[in-house]
Amino acid sequence: VPPWAIDTDSGARVATRVDVSERDRVAGFLGEILGTPFPDDDSLPLRVARQDAQLMNEQMRVAFLDFLRAEVKTHPVLLVLEDMQWGDRPTVQFLDIALRDLRETPLFILALARPEVHELFPELWAERPIQKIALKQLGKKASERLVRHVLGDSVERETIDRLVRLSEGNAFYLEELIRATAEGWDVVGEAFLVGWPIADDGMPYDGTDGQEAGERWEVVG
Repeated sequence: VPPWAIDTDSGARVATRVDVSERDRVAGFLGEILGTPFPDDDSLPLRVARQDAQLMNEQMRVAFLDFLRAEVKTHPVLLVLEDMQWGDRPTVQFLDIALRDLRETPLFILALARPEVHELFPELWAERPIQKIALKQLGKKASERLVRHVLGDSVERETIDRLVRLSEGNAFYLEELIRATAEGWDVVGEAFLVGWPIADDGMPYDGTDGQEAGERWEVVG
């Protein structure tokens, strides 16, 4: 069974968008990108590329561009990337080349990231006509409304002020602080939580291995 004939959304798109003479190659290397490798018994390019990391990267890039080019010929394409500050260089490079080679096509890339993305990628798509939109901090009144919306109008003023102060205008931090308060944590202090279970992204979460609700979580500055 050829890779593009596999019953998946990407396989179906390759089968209907990509020229028949290129389907096996494109689908095979897309499989490498997606982490769903196909057998290489009938694909010499795939078999050879698996012996050479640099060649594999080049072939994956070409296959990605060929697939994307076939898609934008049919309809506009929107790619949404969340948390780009945790992205990887190959992905950024693939998309940079796509923005260059497909600049006259209906391709739109929306990348969402924290400011530290520029530490990891100082020249992020610097040569492309991109538009940067920096989101402002959540205002005090908006933060207070969010706290009341979740915790109810009966929430104490002291609690509102404390959560708003600790969040420092960061909506995501405020959400976590509100959730902790709603679940019974006694959040105190000045900057960030100590002792709260930490997820892979560095943010606290309500893991089942953490303390019991009602216990005190110290926040230190």
